[in-house]
Amino acid sequence: MDSLYTHESISTIFEQRNISEGCVMKLFFFCLLVTTIGYAQSNDLTLAKQRIHLQNMKLEQVVLTKNTDLLNEVYADSAYFLSPGEGVVHGRDSIVSLWKIDLERIVSMNSWSLEVNGSSDCLYEVGIVETKIRSLEQDTIRTYRSKYNNVWIRDSKGEYRLKVDIFNRAN
Repeated sequence: MDSLYTHESISTIFEQRNISEGCVMKLFFFCLLVTTIGYAQSNDLTLAKQRIHLQNMKLEQVVLTKNTDLLNEVYADSAYFLSPGEGVVHGRDSIVSLWKIDLERIVSMNSWSLEVNGSSDCLYEVGIVETKIRSLEQDTIRTYRSKYNNVWIRDSKGEYRLKVDIFNRAN
């Protein structure tokens, strides 16, 4: 297919509108800069998604190993934990205490991110988590599926930390 404009017709348009070669070069470099920034932001988001995935794997490791010290690497100091039917838990230390109480009954936890998006400093994540929990009587294990929405912020070291952890049962 032929191009709508030829090199000659574009040159004629520039001459008729009194557009200098210097202006064309500036426009070219501006377009190149915008494209480069867009590519860099795309790479930043890809890297951020990978880091969020690693943090989610760390949460799964907490369940498997019962090592709650790993939670200090996942939650921000001033994080919020919002579970269904419960009050607001604020602060990493309070969240870790809550995990310690519930962790004895949690057998496994697997999460699947459906979307991670935002800026390089603040991201949101939407996903599904499946948790297997042992009953109080210790004789049965039930599987719970929940939907979640996490807000991740980047700390001064460049690491993503959970600022808001909220989930509700999926139907």
